[in-house]
Amino acid sequence: YDSLESTWSPGDQVTLNLAMTVRTVFADERIEEDRGLLSFQRGPLVYAAEWPDNDERRALNLFVDPSSDYKSVFEPELMDGTQTISMRGIAERSYSGEGFIMQVPVEVKLIPYHLWNNRGPGEMRVWLPVVEE
Repeated sequence: YDSLESTWSPGDQVTLNLAMTVRTVFADERIEEDRGLLSFQRGPLVYAAEWPDNDERRALNLFVDPSSDYKSVFEPELMDGTQTISMRGIAERSYSGEGFIMQVPVEVKLIPYHLWNNRGPGEMRVWLPVVEE
């Protein structure tokens, strides 16, 4: 904590700006199901990919590029205003009639985890696989 000393008057305000950079967290290698997966945090908040924001309204087909530059942007119209994170990645699209899977470059968008499932049921993912080089 910090102490601010002043002669305070009604209406005085104190503004505190804390830098909250995006950081990546790799899953614990001891947990086989999560091995090699990556999650994102900004300050104390964990982020998630959710279906309405991503390729073909899906989240389980996304891979992120950890070498990508991450963009963190405040979006005032999204769920009454929230900070999002975006980066390069790929989406896998399967074409069952064709019998193959295609990988398509996409922008992956993440929202704070606590906001997911506010726009209807659908796919969500916190731990994301990484694009293989």
